[in-house]
Amino acid sequence: MKKLTLVLIVLAAVAAPAVAGTLTIKAVPSTLQAGVPGEVQVEYWVEGFPAVGGIEVIPTFKLNGADASSPFDVKEDPLSNVFRDGTGQTFAITHNAALWPNIIGFVSMDRAMLGFLGILSGDQPCIEPTWMMTITYEYSQLAVGTYIVDMGPTATGLVYGNGQVAQKTIVPASFTVVPEPATLALLGVGLAGILIRRRKML
Repeated sequence: MKKLTLVLIVLAAVAAPAVAGTLTIKAVPSTLQAGVPGEVQVEYWVEGFPAVGGIEVIPTFKLNGADASSPFDVKEDPLSNVFRDGTGQTFAITHNAALWPNIIGFVSMDRAMLGFLGILSGDQPCIEPTWMMTITYEYSQLAVGTYIVDMGPTATGLVYGNGQVAQKTIVPASFTVVPEPATLALLGVGLAGILIRRRKML
């Protein structure tokens, strides 16, 4: 009976998908002031996966629970030769070339779906926190508030030699945009004026 139990445990371990871990999104904006043009780098990190061979993401930006993706556009980069769309336009996307030196990078025509698939180098172990890819977005101005950067529900996510990686936890990123200093100064002057007027009325 003990031998049968041991065999079942081994079979369950072999049959279970060799996938379970965390996909963490990090957002690093160049400025956190509203109304100011800038860029934000969206990084994808993985941890706890025995085998990862690529990634496909559909980044989403939300502000107060509503879609706020329109101000963000994937930055074009004429010097890049890896990530391109169907027209041949190349973009400011980098990947972990140390682990995946040879890849097929892709960008959909609407620039919504991005990612890469490792070739030759195949699947790589990503047990420790491992950087996979960074996408640079540019924007002309942002509204005040906290932005959540997540992944669209139809995105494939992580892949390996046998298909899609399942059983993953996705940790979204966030960053907070604040009023520019001139707006804060005007607000401060306005509040001071209200206080002075109120004192005179008393």
